[in-house]
Amino acid sequence: MTFRRPLAALLLLGFSALSAQEERPSCGPWRFAGLELSGLKRAKPEVVSREWTVARGGPFGCDELERFRMALEGLDLFASAEVSADGSGTVSVVVEELPPYLPIPSAKISDQDGWLVGPALIALDLFGRDVRLEAHYRTTVHPEFLRSQEFLLFESSPWIGPWKIEHELQMIRVDSWNPLKEYDERSWELDAVFARELLPGWSLLLWGEGFQVEANDSALFGKEGGHDRHGILGAGFLAKRMDRELDPRNGWRLEGRWGWAGAPFGNVGSWQELTGDLRLWKRPFRKGPILHALALARWRPGDVPFHQLYHQGGANSLRGYGADPDRRSRDELLSTFELRQPILERRPFTALGCSFFVALEGVAGVDAARRGFDDDARGLVGLYGGLHLLLPGLDRVRFEGAWSRPEGFSFTIGLYEKAIAQRWRSR
Repeated sequence: MTFRRPLAALLLLGFSALSAQEERPSCGPWRFAGLELSGLKRAKPEVVSREWTVARGGPFGCDELERFRMALEGLDLFASAEVSADGSGTVSVVVEELPPYLPIPSAKISDQDGWLVGPALIALDLFGRDVRLEAHYRTTVHPEFLRSQEFLLFESSPWIGPWKIEHELQMIRVDSWNPLKEYDERSWELDAVFARELLPGWSLLLWGEGFQVEANDSALFGKEGGHDRHGILGAGFLAKRMDRELDPRNGWRLEGRWGWAGAPFGNVGSWQELTGDLRLWKRPFRKGPILHALALARWRPGDVPFHQLYHQGGANSLRGYGADPDRRSRDELLSTFELRQPILERRPFTALGCSFFVALEGVAGVDAARRGFDDDARGLVGLYGGLHLLLPGLDRVRFEGAWSRPEGFSFTIGLYEKAIAQRWRSR
């Protein structure tokens, strides 16, 4: 009798452990039989199904399910996405869609203009086909109220109809005094980029740009009245292996471009555009920090007009440095190394009857910049740290304090990934 109760307890624990093991979700392998979709309101079923890459009858397991879930989250269309499979090989997908339109305040700190705020409207999923349209209007509130006006219209999608052609179209209108290049800027900029995947993970790029600025100062433009304008046409490649498009944890992205600018596509300048853009993400441990590094090199041999010179300094290029009209150059090299520690992992929530998500990361890093590739080009380094708030439609809002030896401490706010924002002409 002395040993019966302990023996019975051990047997009971053993059966409980076996039962718990049996209840754990299986990781297959299964043979794919089809998708079962739930929660779609506006998004077309093909927006979800085209992210699934296993052919009917093909084998798959938990790795493919997790990749599928992260791909759906990366579309920035869903507050949450749950993916599971059963023994028949049917993959079940349950999503909560984000609202179709996001009216939000649009704010940024520009090296050129200072603090800008205004309204914005983002349509996340036009026609239910993952077509994104953004309209932003911003004006300065500091250091000079209403000094500058900026209007931006942006359209993008990973598809054009049934073809997997990723594209971005952008129009920017600026009306301001430009303290970095010291002239009154009233300009239009049009950009278009198309990427067609030729091999898995490798795409051919075709791109173009048009820029027009009013030429109202003969000392600057060499003539009275009229306009200066130029165009760029070019090609390149895009290669990427990322676990998801929005807030990647592991992967890499490499882009190379060449373009011919100025004559015969305008009336000012004649030069070549050569760009290399590398981005890396690595999370060695499941709960540990994310290592993020990026490098952007832009070389433009030829005659580049002064209003197209690059500037280094601020939230979108070189944190720890401010606007300085003497810090401009024909070419540039920007690099960043950053540690990101998730504080709040992506979490869906409901407000006003709509589904959203939010995440929070702590960051610390170092920016480095070089104004050109000449031997006498001086390198600059700035340190920064802060918080990144991840929200639908905006990617991330960056609240950062920065420091450099010559300029001391500064505070900046940036929108979107720094890797994205540093590619814009006006920073």
